[in-house]
Formats: sequence, C-alpha cells, structure tokens
Amino acid sequence: MMAYDEAYLWHVEPDRVELSRFRALLTDAEHERARTIRRSAGHRRYIVARALVRTALAEHAGVPPRTLAFRRTAHGRPEVAAPEAARGLCFSLSHTQGLIACLVARTDAGVDVERRRRRVATLRVAERYFTSAEIRQLRGLPPACRTESFLKLWTLKEAYLKARGLGFAGGLDALSAIVSAGELTTHLSGDDARHWQVGFADVSPDHIVAYALRGDGVRVRACSAEPAMR
Repeated sequence: MMAYDEAYLWHVEPDRVELSRFRALLTDAEHERARTIRRSAGHRRYIVARALVRTALAEHAGVPPRTLAFRRTAHGRPEVAAPEAARGLCFSLSHTQGLIACLVARTDAGVDVERRRRRVATLRVAERYFTSAEIRQLRGLPPACRTESFLKLWTLKEAYLKARGLGFAGGLDALSAIVSAGELTTHLSGDDARHWQVGFADVSPDHIVAYALRGDGVRVRACSAEPAMR
C-alpha cells in the first residue's frame, strides 16, 4: 500500500503503445464514450488515459482495474467512489499531444502537462491571467526563453488548482510563482504555501510536467505505466 509521504507520477506515451491491451481495461460505458470521439488522436488518447487511471489506482489499491467507479465533486474534480480499498487515494490526470500523466497520492494532488514546443502568445495570455509579478518576470526574459517560462508557470498554476479541486473557477492568479537564481518561490492567495509542495518532474524531454501536493516532504516517484499495463 502507498505510504502517506509518497506520491506516484505514472506516465505513458499514447502513440507508442498497442491500443488493444488498453481497451481491455475499460468499462462498457467508457467504450461507449470512446466511440463518440471521431478524431483518431483524441480517440486513442481517451482510451489510454482511462486505462492509465484505472491501472495506477488498481496498482496501489490492490483491486482489479475494471472494478473502480468514479464520481465528481461539486467543482467537477473526479474522485474514487468505489471500491472501498481505493477510496483513500487521490488522483489527477492530465494529457497533451505525446504524453499522458496520472498523479496518485494519499493527499490532495494535481498534475498538468504541456508540450514544450506549443505555440502561445505568452505576454498576451499572461496579461489576462497572471499576477503582475509574473508578468514582469516574463517581460524581463529574452524572447527565446519566454515560452518555456510561461508554460512552467501555467502548468504549476493548473496543477495547484486541480489539487485544490477548484479548476479555473479558482483563478490562475491563486498561485503566483517567481523563479530567481534557479529557486522557485510561490505565493498562494487564500492559502499557506507552507502547506503545499509544488514542482516539476523530468519524465519527457518534449514536455513540461508540474505537480502540486498538499503537505510537506511527500516523495514524488515517476514511473512508466507501460510495464504494468501489459
């Protein structure tokens, strides 16, 4: 069983796996949902994502993947409804082109992933959603470094809001992050940063992966999901 000071970051590259193995893990309702997704990439990503969630939770709860049932909180965050052995586990799922990640812990947890080569109007978006300190930080960077720094801030914010169970309703300015001399400093609006740990996981050279966990001293272990899903 997973310890309270551990978190596992499961990840998989959806384009590199044999889809038939993953289909076997889904429920009838999930298969029905998959059939409504017309785009090939989205169809594959949905199947692999659902299989990843079931595999990760089943591995830590010691239950068959297909026995897991889910529900949503008032703010839309998914959580385990059954079986009882898995209800103490919190999880967060994120996916983008080329990578799907699922963070599992015994505390509030959030994960977000983005492609490093994603094209985005960094300053225009930042001026709408980021804090004034973050905007100043981005403006002070050379244009060649600005996109990656923007995506790091964005993924940290998303991961934190997911961990809080708030989604965008919590506002992206709920977390403000400043990087100076390689050190990450965070300020949380309406919360105490000492009660949280946020950071990045190096699981793919092509992606930025950020996580947020309630508590202090939780060890984050990254693991590929492919061996467990064979």
